[in-house]
Amino acid sequence: MKITYDPEVDAAYIYLTEKRGEVTTVKANEHVFLDYGAADELIGIEILDASQVLGFDRDHPEIKIDKALAVRPA
Repeated sequence: MKITYDPEVDAAYIYLTEKRGEVTTVKANEHVFLDYGAADELIGIEILDASQVLGFDRDHPEIKIDKALAVRPA
């Protein structure tokens, strides 16, 4: 996973895979857009007005990723 941030347009992009190619973009809400690849897999997430949506200072962006525990059904 890779996360980029462009302060000029205040947009973040979360790359969930290294796959590149043609995508279909689906608007989740006014700030979040989901990119799906050819096999309908989610490959990326674009966040507009990222500083507002993610709650960080636009001039000093800091994004922390916490490790999540995988929960498997019994």
